[in-house]
Amino acid sequence: MPDSFESAAGAEYQDVRRIGRPATRGMHRKSEIRALHLSISVLPTAIVAVLGFAAAAVLYSGDAASQGARLVLATAAFGVAITLGAAILAADVATRRMHRQRTESAVHDQENAQRRLGELGLLVARGQRDLQRLAERLGTGETAAPSRKDFPAPDTADPYLRLAHELRKAQSAAWNAMIGAASREAGGGSQRVAVFVNLARRMQSLSHRAILGLDELENQVEDPDLLKGLFRVDHLSTRMRRQAESLAVIGGAAPRRRWTRPVTLYEVLRSAIAEVEHYKRVKVVPPVDGSLHGGAVADIVHLLAELIENATKFSPPHTQVLIRFERVTAGMVIEVEDRGLGIPRGDQRRLNELLTDTERADTEELLKDGRIGLVVVSALARRHKVRVQLQGNVYGGTQAIVVVPEELDGMEAEAAETPPRAEPVNAVAAPPDVSLPAPPPAVSVPAPPPARVSGSGPGLPDGAGERPPLPQRQAQASLAPELANAPAPQQDVQDVEHDPGFMAAFQQGLRRADEDDAPADDPDSAN
Repeated sequence: MPDSFESAAGAEYQDVRRIGRPATRGMHRKSEIRALHLSISVLPTAIVAVLGFAAAAVLYSGDAASQGARLVLATAAFGVAITLGAAILAADVATRRMHRQRTESAVHDQENAQRRLGELGLLVARGQRDLQRLAERLGTGETAAPSRKDFPAPDTADPYLRLAHELRKAQSAAWNAMIGAASREAGGGSQRVAVFVNLARRMQSLSHRAILGLDELENQVEDPDLLKGLFRVDHLSTRMRRQAESLAVIGGAAPRRRWTRPVTLYEVLRSAIAEVEHYKRVKVVPPVDGSLHGGAVADIVHLLAELIENATKFSPPHTQVLIRFERVTAGMVIEVEDRGLGIPRGDQRRLNELLTDTERADTEELLKDGRIGLVVVSALARRHKVRVQLQGNVYGGTQAIVVVPEELDGMEAEAAETPPRAEPVNAVAAPPDVSLPAPPPAVSVPAPPPARVSGSGPGLPDGAGERPPLPQRQAQASLAPELANAPAPQQDVQDVEHDPGFMAAFQQGLRRADEDDAPADDPDSAN
């Protein structure tokens, strides 16, 4: 589609000149009819006048009784009769011809009017098509040049040409109105997004401060019933913070929670589960190894929390949501699987298209379905080049597959950034490789501080300003290799009732780790 109204209407408005062309064929016919009328009215009169003048001349000569005079009079009378008959016949022929020409002229005028009206209709249809294309372009975010507002009026009184001119002006005004409305909507949309992001930041800051206050209360309160209520409010505040972060993500803002060091994937999964309402139904299937780059931890936790939230929301309350981990060639795969009713194929294809391109999102339809979190998942996945796909499973439910690229692997990033270190050398010889029972744990007793010795004292040689380091005791150095890394015996785990204090302690430990690893958020920075 052309970028301007003039280029779009350049070819079609050439027809306007043809619309205003006069009918030259009708003008020639009118001139012929006028000449015929003139000849019919003047020629008989002239002939009669000539004959009458001749008869008068003969009679004036005085020889009226002569044979010649009678002959002249008879000839004049006959000539007058012939002339009158010829005039009547010519008038009849002229009348018939005029009627035929009028009929042909009317048919021609009607055909000309239909042709010009058809050209005007084509002009309107082309203008409507161009406006429709402009609306589609503006809907996709493209821009177009406005049309000029001055159109010279035609120097003619032809109604068709004037009507074509007015149509062109109306289409140009519609073109400019659509461009102006789109520009105002785009400007207002960006301002509204900025307002929403600012409000989301404020909500996130307030939620963070509320969580910190709840942590202080949990450390001071010992009443179990009161602690249970505090833990419930703490969990609700954590979910509120995630919703505030979702608003910021949709607005295009970067996360404020960042880690400076890699975090294990197991901790990432536990953090995502802690932000879900029905976290008791979620189970992580071991083994889960590996770690995640610190800069992507907050977004991946948020992404997984949204997928887990959807899995628990769209599955029966008595079923479990399973999370599995696996390493593949493309990176790390995290599977979130539920045993719900599944998603129809058409909706599944539409949602997978949404996960690859957020611009295709039908927000109103997603709000009706309760899947607005997938818009957040799509934005976060595109930010870190993570691939997310929904598919059915053998249980009839839905399986969300998250493929994390190798660039976000924390183990590789840490190995690339950490230089190799020299192994420490033991000051004492290693004991023989024999199986011995583990010694009792040693009690650490603080050693007395060494005596302060001057670097120039007589008891030390020159250049010996420091003492050599004392040998360090190596943990489990006397154990056999088979016992050194043996796992602790597992105790039988029985199903017990839910303990809210366990989740609160878990969340509190995560937040303390966040405060140690990441710079603390400024609560008032968003105000």
